[in-house]
Amino acid sequence: MLRNDTPLSDEGKKVFRKLVGSLGFYAVSLRYDIARSVTRVQQMQAAPTQGALEAAIRIACYVGCTADFKIGGPVVSKINDIQYYSDSDHAGDPGMTYHSHTGLMITMNDIPIHWRSKRQPNTVTSPAHAEIFACSELLKEANWVRWVAQDLQIHVADVAVLQVDNTQVISFVNSTCANSRLRGSINLRWDWVQELRAEGSCIVKHVDTSKNKADILTKCLSNIEFRRQVEQIQKTKLKFKRKDQMVMMTVGNCITLAA
Repeated sequence: MLRNDTPLSDEGKKVFRKLVGSLGFYAVSLRYDIARSVTRVQQMQAAPTQGALEAAIRIACYVGCTADFKIGGPVVSKINDIQYYSDSDHAGDPGMTYHSHTGLMITMNDIPIHWRSKRQPNTVTSPAHAEIFACSELLKEANWVRWVAQDLQIHVADVAVLQVDNTQVISFVNSTCANSRLRGSINLRWDWVQELRAEGSCIVKHVDTSKNKADILTKCLSNIEFRRQVEQIQKTKLKFKRKDQMVMMTVGNCITLAA
């Protein structure tokens, strides 16, 4: 998707940055399904290439093709059920960086209310290390969501149950593996480690990878798997417009947004 390394002209750079800025708004507020892709092209803003521009236009085409996409669900009167998911991709994009990628998804009554897809600040030595760091990021976001809910007088559970698809995270948090290979790579004095392992701070639970709703925020997926995950979260079929109408509408909108 980013293979064309031809540098853009000054005018092309302006077009790219305005388009990516517009997509960034949707990625953090409305469209979790493009969050990973937008994060990837955002990494090219310092020195955008023709391939990066084509990738950004492709994302915009997808947004226009799925213009009926919306987040919502039935209103319930019972106690609100908030679910927390985290996932990571260990050095999954060596063409751009060897940093791992974190994905976080928080749902209320099966409706996404908060998500994040971002590159981890440092390189890590193993997939388990990346998963543990992602889990610590989820705990921070979970605490923030719970504080907001309390301000809004919404009753939520006192302790967040964090769902991960890596059993080594559970072992690390609960200190059940004395001979862990991570002993030399994670400093137990780090603040984020102490917060994650503090007694009563959270409960870490295993979830199957196929049901981990944060998986879509960490890596590039095949068309079939991407659609399956979106439909699993949305609880409905992903609808597309006609291809010819989509191309005419979205490419025109790209030019309008970037002009």
